[in-house]
Amino acid sequence: MTVNFGAVLPYLPVMLKALAISIEVTVLSFFIGSVLRIFVYLGRRSTFAPLRWLGYAFVEVFRNTPLLVQLYLIYFGLPQVGINLDPFWSTLAAMTLHNAASTTLRSADLVRFIRALGYEPTVVRVPEPASG
Repeated sequence: MTVNFGAVLPYLPVMLKALAISIEVTVLSFFIGSVLRIFVYLGRRSTFAPLRWLGYAFVEVFRNTPLLVQLYLIYFGLPQVGINLDPFWSTLAAMTLHNAASTTLRSADLVRFIRALGYEPTVVRVPEPASG
């Protein structure tokens, strides 16, 4: 079997531009998602119940739906309600939301991760200072 690279060479500049855009979206969504992840974590650990529920709902919705479904809903669904986004921005939004929810570790995930490394998780209890 032979591969004819002559058919691909005219499209090489377009493919390199697409590669650069893909890397840009990936890096931006990682950093923006990291910042958003902090707020999601703080919301999930909040003592204010509606904020805690919102954090858990965010993680469950965006973690349990495929990224392709999120891309379709943001790119094709938002214009139905009057929000028109450029393809770059809709892709960035979907990947950022997905990254923020997907990398939020649950405590059970963390315990499994620690055990997979060969360690046994321990709980350290810090005594409260004596009042007085």
